[in-house]
Amino acid sequence: MSLSTTTIADWVYVGEGGANIVFSYRGPRSPLFTGKVLRLRKRALSSEPSRSEDGQHLLHLETVPPKHLPREWLEALAKEVEASRPVERRVKDAIDLQNPRPVLATDLVGGNGIAVEIKVRPRHRQNGAFSHPRRISRLRREESRRRRAGSACIRTFAAYETAYCPLDLYSGDEDRMRTALEALWDGWERSGGEGNNFRVFLDGKRLAPGQTVDRNTTLSSLLSILQQTPLLRTLSHLQRTLDALDIEGLATLVNLDDPGPEPTRAEWDAFIAAFVATSPGAFSDRTRYHTLAYLLSATFKDCSLIVRISEGTATLIDLDVKSLTRLRKWEKMDREIVEAYMKVPVVERKHCVDGL
Repeated sequence: MSLSTTTIADWVYVGEGGANIVFSYRGPRSPLFTGKVLRLRKRALSSEPSRSEDGQHLLHLETVPPKHLPREWLEALAKEVEASRPVERRVKDAIDLQNPRPVLATDLVGGNGIAVEIKVRPRHRQNGAFSHPRRISRLRREESRRRRAGSACIRTFAAYETAYCPLDLYSGDEDRMRTALEALWDGWERSGGEGNNFRVFLDGKRLAPGQTVDRNTTLSSLLSILQQTPLLRTLSHLQRTLDALDIEGLATLVNLDDPGPEPTRAEWDAFIAAFVATSPGAFSDRTRYHTLAYLLSATFKDCSLIVRISEGTATLIDLDVKSLTRLRKWEKMDREIVEAYMKVPVVERKHCVDGL
């Protein structure tokens, strides 16, 4: 299983998120690596290498033992990939050479045919001290914050009016779901394929807008598959039920600067049993119950969906459980989003319709 039996050239950079970077195996046929991706943990350049093991203990993942990932091989891969990474990523983080947490997983965008990755995003904001009507999806409010802050993601108001709203995708209504997919495609084209809400792959290679794939055919196929899969309904339910308090409500119960130790596997087992039984009182600590629930809700808000067009399948990825250390950051970001949104003139606010 040792990765040193492969060459650096056998592994092709696929993409990355805030926490992990992913490579696809494209080398000679191998019973161990063909059809696999290698996922490695990153660390911020401004921080010490991570020693924590949070984020994987609830998942059944094919981890690579350290002896099968030699340090010199990993360093060579990290050096080689830098030229392929987006500039904004390179200046912020890099592969964590000390604790990369290597995972081998099925290559869901490889093989023949078209695959699409969708960052579905949170469906809505729950109740809270800073709440405003639920008709506004969190993503739309985040767009408002970025526009007000002058971020690189600034759009004209006309473009903002047609921006992707997760509530449309979650609605189950054919017309609204098509509207959401068309908005995602439009955003993909506007970003030159560099955004992370929507990515298109053909025969394992990531495409740029305008490359060989027909828009209408692809979107119609996506719509058909997403209407048939229960994943969006399940994801919506979990986001909604796990986040009963929202971050402001949780902040009234928990010191976000010192929320306690990371959950153990035994603690997660007890939480899941109580949650599935819809019996929070069965958990030993009610405050801790809400803390763990919020962590899971954050996980389901930040995952992605891979749809394989030719096979008609949809799979959720990026389901690592979040760390408690992020709670204060989320509270600050949520507050900034609300404050920025409330500065948007009422006549310019886009009202979303929650169909679930």
